[in-house]
Amino acid sequence: MADSPQAAFGLIDSLTPELDSYHLFHATRADLFRRVGALEEATQSYTRALELVTNESERRFWNVGCAKFNLTFSPAKGLQQFKAPGIHDAVEKK
Repeated sequence: MADSPQAAFGLIDSLTPELDSYHLFHATRADLFRRVGALEEATQSYTRALELVTNESERRFWNVGCAKFNLTFSPAKGLQQFKAPGIHDAVEKK
């Protein structure tokens, strides 16, 4: 186990030749990129994971997981941050 997302990249990257065609490898990389705020790289990894995944349940699971971090993912737009509606957004200002 790595001490930080940055440290984990070294471990993960060493596995690239063996796991490049495995969707969970790319999902792991995407999560690490998300954790360090590298949304463009996370988008590339999520896109690759979704290209490789064959299970619709896993695809939905990742999309729900993204929403927990106020992120939305689509292959067309990539990974994007959205503002979650708050209680103040629902209160009409007078």
